[in-house]
Amino acid sequence: GISSVIAKRSIELYYRIVGRGTSLLANVAQGNALDVTGPVGNGFPSPPKDASPLLIAGGSGFPPLLFFARSYGKNAHFFVGSHDKECLPPAGAMKDFRRNVKTVHYAT
Repeated sequence: GISSVIAKRSIELYYRIVGRGTSLLANVAQGNALDVTGPVGNGFPSPPKDASPLLIAGGSGFPPLLFFARSYGKNAHFFVGSHDKECLPPAGAMKDFRRNVKTVHYAT
């Protein structure tokens, strides 16, 4: 999933290789151009300024919450769980959550 828009023509993606499509994506070199369709799905409403949002993710469902945390995470609490340690967000993403939210909780 997309976790940030770096520039008008650049995005940061997190994905896990689980099938043909993500295997093909894994073989694309950094900096290569891709055609992307989006956004799709439902966005998040902006929370009231005094809110303490709960950001809850399972496994690889964390990228949109990282994007949200960077914008609104000052008072947010992030919870993530997965069936094993390897399915938790990568160390760099967890560091980014810790920098942008009030608390981080995880379970395996």
